[in-house]
Amino acid sequence: MEALLERHDLPDAIICANDIMAINVCGVLTKAGISVPDQILVSGFDGYDEIFFTSPKISSVNCDTGLLANAACEAILKIVRGEPVSDTYIIPELIPNESCGCPSHTWQTQALLTRFNNSFYRHQDDARILYEITSNMETSLTPWEMAASIHNHKTKTHLCIVDRNCFRTEQNYFMIPVSETTKKDLHLINDADYAEEHRFDRIPLPESVFYDPSVNEKESVLSGGYRARIIELLDSGYPIIFHALDYMNKPIGFNCYYYQSYTITNYSRAASVTSAISLGIGGFVNMQYQRVLLEKMDAMYKHDALTGLYNRSGFQQAFASVLDQPENQGRPITVIMSDLDGLKYINDTFGHEEGDKAIATVASVLKESCPDTALSVRFGGDELFSVIIGDCHPESIIAMINSKLETYNHYSDSKYAIRSSNGAYTTILNEQFDIHEALKAADKNMYIEKNSRRS
Repeated sequence: MEALLERHDLPDAIICANDIMAINVCGVLTKAGISVPDQILVSGFDGYDEIFFTSPKISSVNCDTGLLANAACEAILKIVRGEPVSDTYIIPELIPNESCGCPSHTWQTQALLTRFNNSFYRHQDDARILYEITSNMETSLTPWEMAASIHNHKTKTHLCIVDRNCFRTEQNYFMIPVSETTKKDLHLINDADYAEEHRFDRIPLPESVFYDPSVNEKESVLSGGYRARIIELLDSGYPIIFHALDYMNKPIGFNCYYYQSYTITNYSRAASVTSAISLGIGGFVNMQYQRVLLEKMDAMYKHDALTGLYNRSGFQQAFASVLDQPENQGRPITVIMSDLDGLKYINDTFGHEEGDKAIATVASVLKESCPDTALSVRFGGDELFSVIIGDCHPESIIAMINSKLETYNHYSDSKYAIRSSNGAYTTILNEQFDIHEALKAADKNMYIEKNSRRS
């Protein structure tokens, strides 16, 4: 068309062999400032749906597929009956439209829109399903759940191999410089056939399922537990496709597709599936790392840095949760106070670092001596206490605290002994219970023992 425009005289009409040619011819003419149909007439051939959505709408002809099918069937039946088959001519139906100067026309408007809608929503359904796969992967709580989320009818005949290092929670895999990245530990986390057969009972797949111990790990990229499986797929004779998985420009593994048919939509969808899985794995790793950071921040907010026990704020939240549990009402509640003896002497004589060490030792012994469900707290300085819900023996706990400290002193090379004064108070947890009054009562009993030690 561009070559025709270089001529001195333009043609009166351009008759195209198909509609796509006609649409492109109209585009070139319009770009050159030539009006269709005022200056040049254009027509196409085939009757594609697209001709009704261009400007101008393209004049064309249509070979009715129903007439073509009838003619083909009639020819087959004649051959089966042994009758001679003669040529059959089907006259295309004219579709006059704007590009040749006819009035604007849309053929079978409702049917046309229905076909376009079906085509549009089919792709929309694919996008929605892949989005759900990505979302489910990102919001999973464990690598196992994340891998299980991959399995879907859109991911049939598919293997997913991922570097297991990305699931380590101590640091964000995608923030590590490439130069510091350890050797990849590629692992098969999804095999569509295996998942279908076992109904998610064992996903991610254990290495033993496809592990070939005879393979040298340095042999090739296909070394590892998935190598035998991929060789098995190669031997099946179907073509296999490999797509790299990457997130934030960092490779994390690959997908392997082993379609058992030549349906073109499978191949065209593969890139979208790979993108969805890459985003799902990357989002999961980021979310997992964020949870770790939030847990660390939460622990820092709720726990005392020196002893690891609850601080005031952390205890108040934890104890509020205890009070909210109806099953705790009416049960015994015990408060055990533990106060380091001679803290001022240790600080003044050996330094505050040794004083902190002594406080941490008493706190550790208090926590170890109480039940695992106890709420152990450092309110400040050497003020330590534990709250125990349910039956317990305070005297035995206090005796254990003293015994553990004596054992520590026996094996310690410190120039001072670490001891604590302890007091306990037990009552019933009900609506009248006041934690402050219970602490005062335990503190009073603790000072009775402390004064006895001083004398």
